[in-house]
Amino acid sequence: MKKGPLLLFALLICVFSVSAATYYVDDSAAGTNDGSSWANAWVNLSYAEDQAGADSLILVADGDYNENSAGAGYWYINANAANRTFQAVNLTKVIVEPLSSGASRVIRLQDQGNNVTFIGFTFHGNSSRTAISQL
Repeated sequence: MKKGPLLLFALLICVFSVSAATYYVDDSAAGTNDGSSWANAWVNLSYAEDQAGADSLILVADGDYNENSAGAGYWYINANAANRTFQAVNLTKVIVEPLSSGASRVIRLQDQGNNVTFIGFTFHGNSSRTAISQL
């Protein structure tokens, strides 16, 4: 019996069974805020984006998140954010708005911030504010 195909099959099972890290965001969390559980969730999305590694799943509790990356007044997603998935737990009850009412956008993606996925989010733009822009 040839061992090559069997060994390849076993290797593929091992590769696909490795899962990415999962982190938690809840704007009302009061624990240690290390992102490890709902009780210890991070409290804002931009911090989660900075702390989570590539290929991470970031689960987000219901709420209105007013983001202010580096004092910009909105959520600035940098190049290090590649390959992250942000998923609203209830798929429709996460709203993202800029902290500053005068901000010209809600989110700004840097060019190399590739493969950032949002599932179940609402981004509040308006006639004077773009919801999502790219640098």
